[in-house]
Amino acid sequence: MVRIPGIPSASPSSRPVPAFARGAPGMRGSPLRRRLRLSLLWLGGAAVLVLSYTTLTGANGLRTYLDLRSERLRLEREVADLQRRRAEIETGLVALRDTSDTETLERIAREKYRMRRPQEKVIEIVGEDALAPAPGPVADE
Repeated sequence: MVRIPGIPSASPSSRPVPAFARGAPGMRGSPLRRRLRLSLLWLGGAAVLVLSYTTLTGANGLRTYLDLRSERLRLEREVADLQRRRAEIETGLVALRDTSDTETLERIAREKYRMRRPQEKVIEIVGEDALAPAPGPVADE
């Protein structure tokens, strides 16, 4: 601290306190001041509750965020699956284009698309699951 000649120095604790900082005489523990403090406390608490509720349940709240995040993850998995399927199909397409073997093309057409020649008959073999009896009474003829 610099001391200026001719001006008495005062220690920081002996300086006068402004009137607004001291408060009115007898106001420090008055019921009015306590009521004001309690009202502000309740108002602040209510504001915190309203903001918390809005944050959690509002249009852009936590629930919406979590729902959108799970939907995004599901769609990302679906996109990855579709990209994998597309790569498989493109690989098969390239293999078919490069194939000049008519027997391979004919086998694929018969197995996958159930194609046949006009003079041929198709015999389909069904598994035992399809041969299970139908429920209900059977009419005798």
